[in-house]
Amino acid sequence: MAGNIDLRPSLHRLLNDHPRIGTGTDLAQVAACGSEDVDLAALKAREAFDEGRWRRLHPTERKDVMIRLCKLMTRNARDPAVMESLDTGKAI
Repeated sequence: MAGNIDLRPSLHRLLNDHPRIGTGTDLAQVAACGSEDVDLAALKAREAFDEGRWRRLHPTERKDVMIRLCKLMTRNARDPAVMESLDTGKAI
């Protein structure tokens, strides 16, 4: 299958607190990414593009990957909506 997501902390492992707008309590901690993190992400994206696994997949395989992604997004659609509501204080 095409696509391989490697989640990792920022290179300096620094975190920023992200408060809820309505209460000021911490909603989440997010990675404090620096220019080195951006450079690494761009490098990995370029390597993945140059490798060409996605473009060499048969169209049916690409379709299957996209359908799985759509199902995953649909199944989890409420999560980003709730996070956005908590972040902005707006109703869903």
